[in-house]
Amino acid sequence: MNQQKTGNRPDERIVRTTSAYDCGGRCPLRLHVKGNQILRVEGDDAPEPNQLRTCLRCRAYKQYVHHPDRFLYPQKRVGKRGEGKFERISWDEAYDTFIGQLDRIKATYGNSNKADKALKQLEFIAVSELFPTATARYADIIFPVTSAAERNDFTRPWPSGPYFTVINQAIKPLGECKSDLQIASELAERMGVEGFNPHSEEEWLKILFENNPEYTTHIDDYEAFRQKGIHRIELPESIVAFRDQIADLQNNPFPTPSGKIEIFSQRAADLDNPACPPIPKYLPTAEDRFDPLAEKYPLQLLTPHPRNRVHSELYLASACWHCAAPVCADACPPGAIYKRQDDGVVIVDPEKCLGKDDCGTKCLKACPYDAPQFGPEENARMHKCNFCEDRLAAGKVPNCVEACPVRALDAGPMEELEKKMPMPQTFQGSPRPEAIFEATLRVFTGKFSKGRSLKFQTV
Repeated sequence: MNQQKTGNRPDERIVRTTSAYDCGGRCPLRLHVKGNQILRVEGDDAPEPNQLRTCLRCRAYKQYVHHPDRFLYPQKRVGKRGEGKFERISWDEAYDTFIGQLDRIKATYGNSNKADKALKQLEFIAVSELFPTATARYADIIFPVTSAAERNDFTRPWPSGPYFTVINQAIKPLGECKSDLQIASELAERMGVEGFNPHSEEEWLKILFENNPEYTTHIDDYEAFRQKGIHRIELPESIVAFRDQIADLQNNPFPTPSGKIEIFSQRAADLDNPACPPIPKYLPTAEDRFDPLAEKYPLQLLTPHPRNRVHSELYLASACWHCAAPVCADACPPGAIYKRQDDGVVIVDPEKCLGKDDCGTKCLKACPYDAPQFGPEENARMHKCNFCEDRLAAGKVPNCVEACPVRALDAGPMEELEKKMPMPQTFQGSPRPEAIFEATLRVFTGKFSKGRSLKFQTV
């Protein structure tokens, strides 16, 4: 429905689709597929100004879908909980184990408060997952689920961007993976739940389309929508925030007591509550950096998501840091990886690379950021971020920098980046941030005597 052949490669096809990453962009993708493997990923081919540019998340989609850590078969825990030791089992055994544990817990605890206590003790854990996440390591049974490339769906950008996108299935489910819908349907059937899912995936999509006024208002041709993978809404004029208020505030007040944008809130001030200040400001908390204990215990624990993923999303899809002393280069037997001394960019020569089968992915094992990537083809050569060296040679910035809609990324000589991002200021009772900043520069960038070091920077 959504596939087209490539002119010079008749055995390849291009699938127009998108991802389901929790970034909200839902950028259009063109997946080049051969057999049941994604060969490469291209972004939107619409002309400016309508082009929706794809960032690193989807540029690494091939590695995400075909990553060697994917769960491709049902798994059963064979070690202690949390050790992450599993063995492959059949879907029948996985379903029977799951339903048997549900029946046991229901018979033992019923539907009283005892059930609540039992759940808190986690006697049995089943997880639907793509990768061995921290949660999956504690599971008793793992159901391997499909990625978005292995199923069909509809998506919308948020917050309500002016276009609709389609996830068109590009490849068949890898291994024995199943969609969440299929797993739920098969469990329901085994548990005797009648009429749980009377439709196929394609039928559900058509029902969703026909009963959603957002779709039917803007899209006339369902088949053409599926074929294109995207429908762009033609806007009568550009979107400008607060257009009506800017034009006529008196007749279009903001929904505040004053009718204006309120930085100071009189309503909050009237509460006279220190925990609800009338103007936004930092509120001290127990054991924060201003606590007297900070002098004795100066380190603060922050718990964001891991550096390279959010739950199963973006799993091990990381850009290269172009380290000052790249351990991947030291680990490469034929010397296919090297650091250019004029600008510090780490390059890989695919002609010298031995391939993942012959080499054993030594560079990937050495890299602490999992930047080296290998395709699904036999003895695939390593590839990674090369700082878009062709664009760099033409005096342009890397694609990710140009594509970032909020300009959170920048690239260039470190001297220029440091001028854009002033040194952090110290404050009482805290570790010296300038020391951390300098240490980061030394570890990740270096300053080369033969030239200027280039580096990405998150602004």
